[in-house]
Order: sequence, then C-alpha cells, then structure tokens
Amino acid sequence: MRLGTAALAVIIGISLSGCMRREEPPLERDTSHEPAARKAGHAAYGLAQETEAAAKKAARELGKATHEARQGWNDAKHEAKQKPRE
Repeated sequence: MRLGTAALAVIIGISLSGCMRREEPPLERDTSHEPAARKAGHAAYGLAQETEAAAKKAARELGKATHEARQGWNDAKHEAKQKPRE
C-alpha cells in the first residue's frame, strides 16, 4: 500500500511539474541552444529572400536593356527606310 501511494505521489508530482512549465515568448528565447538544422533553416530562408530580391532587380534591368535594344532596332529600321537606295 505504501509503495502504491508513493508511486501515485511521484506520478502526480511529475505530471503537475510538466503542466506548470512556463513557455517563453519566441522573441525572448535564448538562441544559443538552437539545433544546427534550425540555424541552417534560418540562413537558407534569408539567402532565399536575398536571391529573390536580386532576381527581381536583374529582371528589371534585363527589361530595360530589352526595351533599349528594341528602340535601337526600330530607329535603325526607320533610318534605313528614309535613306534613298542607290
């Protein structure tokens, strides 16, 4: 009977201590104990964001270059039409 009571007291104590654990808000956590995979995930996300921004910038620059090339093509075409053929 004493062994059963002691076991029950231990089980209740362990379960109550697990329920009383206070969760820390994510901003106040210490990140020194984060696993390497989590840190790698953070780094990969940051790199993906930088890559996306660079890709958008490159697309804008390519669009500008394409527009200028098209204008040059059209200018040359108009000049060729205006010159009399010999």
